[in-house]
Amino acid sequence: MQDTGQDTGQDTGQDTGRDTTGGPDVVGDIVAALDQYGYATVPEAIDTQQVEWAKRELEQILEHTPPGRDDFEGRHTRRVYALFAKTRALDALATHPVVSGVLDRVLGDHQLSAPRRHRHRARRGPTAATSR
Repeated sequence: MQDTGQDTGQDTGQDTGRDTTGGPDVVGDIVAALDQYGYATVPEAIDTQQVEWAKRELEQILEHTPPGRDDFEGRHTRRVYALFAKTRALDALATHPVVSGVLDRVLGDHQLSAPRRHRHRARRGPTAATSR
């Protein structure tokens, strides 16, 4: 995979994609690599222990996953559905601030889960002026 040459395992602040210490635009570098190569890495996003844990968990999940049921799924393909419901080993990647920043820039409002900046709007009730 393409290494962007940036240390992207750092705290990037809120949704800015910038290192809070004034460093480079790590999220922008990753998005640029995605555009150019079709993939990118987030070096040191998780430590070696987390990688080993995820590998063990994924191997166990695949071992208990049957092959596809039809030609669409692929009769020799194993598809894992609802992966985050089956293991906690990937939580650090799913909640990583750089990964979140990349998803915000690439997918925007088209994410399957509500973007952080819009969640509060969905939970608001009627205002005092409209509830009279």
